Amino acid sequence: MPELELVSPEQEFERLRGGFHERLRKELARLRVLNEALQSANVNFALLAGEIGMFAHRLCGAALVFEFAAIGAAAKAVEAAADLASLAKNGMAGEALIVSTMRVLAAKLSEEIGSSAIAAPAEIK
Repeated sequence: MPELELVSPEQEFERLRGGFHERLRKELARLRVLNEALQSANVNFALLAGEIGMFAHRLCGAALVFEFAAIGAAAKAVEAAADLASLAKNGMAGEALIVSTMRVLAAKLSEEIGSSAIAAPAEIK
């Protein structure tokens, strides 16, 4: 019978936290895809704002659980911007609000994963 290795709750948390940290590159890539969709003329803005909001909500929750407060706060701002933008009558103002908060989130993600290139709002790519 294989011997089980006992780990403390703190060690298990750090293992899970490390896994979340590895996932941040994928989250940044997803943010870039959402930004590209936002720049497209052939997009249903309300649906995309909802999708951006859901993405940001999930990221915020996970970031806060795993003690990445700056990412959590930036994701919360994107979520709030997406919620407000989906209610706004002026799509351009809503888009600008989402893009500016997405840029901050991209910077926080890049900082955490060690990427030095921070793109301008229309260039989160």
